[in-house]
Amino acid sequence: LMMPLSFAGLISGMMTLVATPPNMVVNSELVREGIHGFGFFSVTPIGLAVLALGVGYMLIARRWLGSSDTGKAGDDWQRRSFRDLIRDYKLTGRARRLAVRSASPLIGRSLDELHLRARYGANVVGIERWKRFRR
Repeated sequence: LMMPLSFAGLISGMMTLVATPPNMVVNSELVREGIHGFGFFSVTPIGLAVLALGVGYMLIARRWLGSSDTGKAGDDWQRRSFRDLIRDYKLTGRARRLAVRSASPLIGRSLDELHLRARYGANVVGIERWKRFRR
């Protein structure tokens, strides 16, 4: 999903004069040298050609982007558990699981607001939320 969005963002910069800084820099240098500069949509034909090439490329390359062995999108991705995080970050013997009760002053505050690292030297590795008796 992100790869096509990234291409769309880059290609859209080729559609108008003000969509990307290089277009404006080239235009200002032309004007400074006394040459007639670009109009607002002067670069649009080039942008449309690049857009057509980009769409064609994405249609061809989509079979290799995000493919999974099972054939269903998202089947190979699973949410990592607390044990997986302990193993991945080599926290065996140092990790603690804390439960935050509903009346806690931590509720409604972001991790950045709590300053846990500065105050207590604690790093939050993961957050588990409970919904109807399951994580």
